[in-house]
Amino acid sequence: MPCLLYELECYTLPKSSLRSLDFVVVRFLMKLFKTVNNEIIRECCSNFKFALPSELLDNRMAKFQNNFMLCTGILHYFAMKI
Repeated sequence: MPCLLYELECYTLPKSSLRSLDFVVVRFLMKLFKTVNNEIIRECCSNFKFALPSELLDNRMAKFQNNFMLCTGILHYFAMKI
């Protein structure tokens, strides 16, 4: 999963790209659990606390933006001191 999401938190992806990422993972899980039923896949994800890439990216983007704003604020603060 990390190689699938590497450095994507700094980009805003269209919904179609997020759905494509989710599709890759869901298809992998379908092959892993040998089922084509989406309800079973969702149940397995919730039982194993496995999040889809779109959900993970939302969390990672929020964290990235928070850290970026914090860093920008600190740089601005020190620039004003010089």
